[in-house]
Amino acid sequence: MTENFFFAGAKPETPEGFKILELVEYFTEKHTIHLKQFFDATDINFFNIPFRVKLNGYNTLATPVHQTAKIRIPVNETQVKDIYFLGHGTYIAQQFGHKDLYCDRIDHFSILINYSDATADETFPIDMVLEQKQWSDILRTKGSVSIFKAKPIGCVHLYRISVDPDRTIEYIQLNDKHLKGQYVIFAITLQLMTETAARKEEKRTPEFSQKKANGSIEIEVKTSGMLYLDGIRQGRVSEEGTERFCDFEIGSHTLEIHYDDGEKETKKIEIIHNFRLSAIILHLNGCRYLLS
Repeated sequence: MTENFFFAGAKPETPEGFKILELVEYFTEKHTIHLKQFFDATDINFFNIPFRVKLNGYNTLATPVHQTAKIRIPVNETQVKDIYFLGHGTYIAQQFGHKDLYCDRIDHFSILINYSDATADETFPIDMVLEQKQWSDILRTKGSVSIFKAKPIGCVHLYRISVDPDRTIEYIQLNDKHLKGQYVIFAITLQLMTETAARKEEKRTPEFSQKKANGSIEIEVKTSGMLYLDGIRQGRVSEEGTERFCDFEIGSHTLEIHYDDGEKETKKIEIIHNFRLSAIILHLNGCRYLLS
């Protein structure tokens, strides 16, 4: 009798453009009862993203609850555009130094992307349903993609981080930096640049046009909110955290931050290629931005 089972008795092929990371040797805990209530098969799909979970034995990658930890997972893959994680947290609550059933602080938890060219990016994953940089506790139903009947309840969330497809990823590293809380992962899937997608990217720039120089913005705020550039939403900026937004055309832009407290802030900025400067945006919450 095999440990895993599949529909129609056969292991389905991974769809084109995806690669499922094998995590068996990194699993640290057994959550057999929970996972069989979460999922009815080992090969599952959320948002057209394939995942493979293990229903028996050691089947969960988890950081320790009362210690900090770094867990490194080899990837050795190029042309990766996004990485997806299926999981949740435990002890992610206000009484343990987090928000109400979620964490959004990069000084508590982060994922490091280490490239083969000796560069690295550290980021906080985005909840795919909530579209915010948050990692949710097992008890948080908001934004969950799967729920099982526990006491009182149990929920799984889907997370994403975007990476540079032009660089080879050597490994990813989970960084648990807080002494109270646990980050749990059941499956990881890479989305790759397919030949069709690559051709579409090439068509976006005419063959004889000059490629525009781009820069990035690094934002640090004291109050969480939503960042807009030239009226287009770019993503969340978290309280006491630093967020980096890349690939903006150099030149003049209008930057807006819609704070969670209802305040709105607007400022004209100049993005300068390969140059960094700092300035103060005058707002009662306080904000600092760096342009490069």
